Amino acid sequence: MLPDREPATARAWLIQQPQIEIIARDRGGGYAQAAAQALPHAGQVADRWHLMENASHAFLDAVRKSMRQVRVAIGTATLNPKLLTAAERLQYEGYLRREEANAVIRGLVSEGVSIKEIVRRTGHSRKLVGFHAELSRFFHREVSHL
Repeated sequence: MLPDREPATARAWLIQQPQIEIIARDRGGGYAQAAAQALPHAGQVADRWHLMENASHAFLDAVRKSMRQVRVAIGTATLNPKLLTAAERLQYEGYLRREEANAVIRGLVSEGVSIKEIVRRTGHSRKLVGFHAELSRFFHREVSHL
């Protein structure tokens, strides 16, 4: 073991090891430079631990980014919150709150309650309530046949 993680320390140690032909290292640029300077003839490869660590991170990132598409592909209509990560759970809970609020607004719009009154009752912005009122008018308008 070397006393520290400084590239100069690694270079000094490597200079004393001319028999080394292959250096397994992490992806740190300082170590790459130290190895190239100390043993220019030696090949450099990523060590197994860092390969697995990087592959694991890449895999988990890809899965997290595609969970919605995965759930659609396997036909999962409902989510089990126990299977979500903490970040996904927070996102899902926010989604449920928004859906509930939007349903209340849509219900009041369909009852003919004014935008001003819906804003007063729900505490939501005029912009949000107006958006739902406009959607309601769009989907419930008379379609003229030319």
